[in-house]
Amino acid sequence: MRKEANTQTKVGVGIEAFWKALGKDVTVLTPTVLPKLVKEVEVIEGDGGLGTVFLFHFGSDVSMTYQKEKIVDFDESLHQFGLEVIEGGHLTIGFSSYKTFFQLTATAETETLINVKVIYETESDETLAHVKTTKSALAYIKLLEDYLLSQGSEGASTVTYLKEKIVELDASMHRIGFKVVEEGRLNHGFSSYKSNYLLTGREDQQVTLVNIKVVYETETEETCVPEDVAKSTLANMKSFETYL
Repeated sequence: MRKEANTQTKVGVGIEAFWKALGKDVTVLTPTVLPKLVKEVEVIEGDGGLGTVFLFHFGSDVSMTYQKEKIVDFDESLHQFGLEVIEGGHLTIGFSSYKTFFQLTATAETETLINVKVIYETESDETLAHVKTTKSALAYIKLLEDYLLSQGSEGASTVTYLKEKIVELDASMHRIGFKVVEEGRLNHGFSSYKSNYLLTGREDQQVTLVNIKVVYETETEETCVPEDVAKSTLANMKSFETYL
């Protein structure tokens, strides 16, 4: 039985930046925002446009080993993008057909409305399937949004990679520190950037307090820098929480 699920959400990222992340940088960003779910994404056919086939290699946290998806809708002028699962993945867990479509509309300079449509067929009449299809799409969008916000004030980062070095690690104290050593923040006005995290938890409440300290040097004296740093760091924490 063919079914359709529709939902929409807004992200605090400009349309061009989010379109690039969602429709063009699939191979790079999917493993980045879903590191435990997706190990690698390969292009096995096509050039990134209509008809391109991706091979998703899943991680150990996923019962499936792989999924092949094909771009069945791609219109850059309309910011419209659609994928169909053609092998593995969803087709091994009760779905006989699975397509996801995204339509992006700019609502402000740094805000985008995303309409999501999932068209699928199932082997059973499970009512929860309708909810699960849109829930997974919205979760992925949220992770992309958090990642882009952590990379630049409007998700308009031109950075293609980031190298960080662990400069502090104490497992007994749940303390870890990172230093950006190449690209990333160093390509956005920072001459030095270190992030330190100290975790304190209570097992009975399943709650963790995260203390964050960011030590940085900038090439300018912009007063908004501390606010931007705090915002992007907290966005990273929220991204991890959403994923877990």
